[in-house]
Amino acid sequence: MKNSIVRSVEALHEEMTIELVCMALERGYPAIEVIRWMQQGMERVGLKYENGEYFIGDLIFAGILLDEVLNLPEWLQAYAQSMGSASEKKYEGKILAFTVYGCCHNLGKNIFVSYAKAAGFNVKDLGQDVPLEVVLDELDRFRPDIIGMSGMLSETAEEMNRVIHTLEERGMRNRYRIILGGEAVSNQGAQCIQADAATQDVVEGVEICKKWMQEKESQRKSNGM
Repeated sequence: MKNSIVRSVEALHEEMTIELVCMALERGYPAIEVIRWMQQGMERVGLKYENGEYFIGDLIFAGILLDEVLNLPEWLQAYAQSMGSASEKKYEGKILAFTVYGCCHNLGKNIFVSYAKAAGFNVKDLGQDVPLEVVLDELDRFRPDIIGMSGMLSETAEEMNRVIHTLEERGMRNRYRIILGGEAVSNQGAQCIQADAATQDVVEGVEICKKWMQEKESQRKSNGM
């Protein structure tokens, strides 16, 4: 099933992808594993775009296809059951997501945003190549629990560091958990620039964010708030 779904997404076959996803869920494959397969297919779409085989419209369609899967009743039910309840998703928290200034690669970030929304998060997506000043303005407006930064190029790790350093200078760093995505940094690199976590796996990234919100809720309850 995995290879079939990956290839179907790569080929941008809408009906076949949805049919294969429903078949995988019927056979008992975990909902989050299906999304990992979707991610692998979309990464191949991104490579084809970079190689000139696909165009921007194809990237957009791949994102639409992912959203369709994430909104399938079959997937929503399987995901809810895997979380221990078939009830409606509960609100998890707020995430401000963006690709840092100097980087125009946003496919991975888009996958993360779609999956985080499906998991119940309120996500504000600032897009790609986002200047620091815009990030700071949106932090004041949106007041997120979590900041999700993405970058593919090694140079963008410096921009991630600049964002975090600015938050520290302004006494704002402790207000947020910060997760990094893309190939710009590893977990070790994330620690060096004082981020809380880094991953290239969207499922793992969302699970990390959920864990943080659970910790925040537990702390709130222990403080009697």
